[in-house]
Amino acid sequence: MEYAIEKPSNKLLAATDLDSDTWIGEVKRIRDKKLPLTAAGVKGLRDEYTRTIDPARAAKRRQKEE
Repeated sequence: MEYAIEKPSNKLLAATDLDSDTWIGEVKRIRDKKLPLTAAGVKGLRDEYTRTIDPARAAKRRQKEE
């Protein structure tokens, strides 16, 4: 359970439909004010987005073009 998210929202599960800011905002919303993200946590999420979700979004766009 990374980033203390026990049950991800449908929006978060559709990560390839979200840009990086929206995705991070959804993580923040789910965590609520009780567990705010640190600057390092936000950086970690941005890095993960770049490493995994961005390539998946590109692949999804290519599939739609075919």
